[in-house]
Amino acid sequence: MSSPLLTAAVVLALAGAPAFAQQSEVTPPPDAPPREAQPSGEAQPSGEAQPSGGMQPPGGMQPPAKQVVLPKNVITTAPTNLLVGTYSIEFERVLLPGLSVFLSPSYVNFPTSLGQDLTTNSMVNAATVGYRLNAGARYFFAREAPTGFFVGVQLQYDNNLRDYNAVRNTDSSVVAASRYHVASFGAGIMAGYTVLLGDIFVVSVGFGGGIQYNQSRELVNTGVMALLPTAPEAIETFLLPRLNFGFAF
Repeated sequence: MSSPLLTAAVVLALAGAPAFAQQSEVTPPPDAPPREAQPSGEAQPSGEAQPSGGMQPPGGMQPPAKQVVLPKNVITTAPTNLLVGTYSIEFERVLLPGLSVFLSPSYVNFPTSLGQDLTTNSMVNAATVGYRLNAGARYFFAREAPTGFFVGVQLQYDNNLRDYNAVRNTDSSVVAASRYHVASFGAGIMAGYTVLLGDIFVVSVGFGGGIQYNQSRELVNTGVMALLPTAPEAIETFLLPRLNFGFAF
């Protein structure tokens, strides 16, 4: 009877040894120092945000800036032309980054006084009524048309009537009167600068000059004197000041 009992005791002792070892590993003695956490097979989350995927811009590089698109059309007028009775408007169209073309029609209605004629004791007056048409092209050095420094060439055509009369100072009677039809063909060159404000408003300044051929025909000439006769043909020079305001789109 003693052998079976001894065998059973040995089996029970062997079966309880692993449990006792596991319990000893999980529950350290009270005076033992705390154990450090062991790394696991999975990545631990960190406090910093990780890239969502793909390559990120190195060194904080920013994406390229959006390219500025310049307007292609400009409409301007020249208020200073009103001082000489000229009402004008100009339309400019950009064809290439450094090239634009323009067309400018004008209406002219300019009365003026030419001073006293002492021989007849009269005041001589003049008036010009007609139209003008300018057309040309501009080259922009920075190739950012329609803005920046430019040089331009233009053709010019004038068609008008010129009236002259002499009015006596004493009784306001007409001493003499004459009328001419004048047609002019000319060409000029100009240098200037155009600035674009707020991508809408335009200010353009410039200066130049040209030469023109005048062809005149006398229609009326009455009175006691030949009043300011105009030569049938003449060649003249002219100035081209520019101070235009308008908008672009």
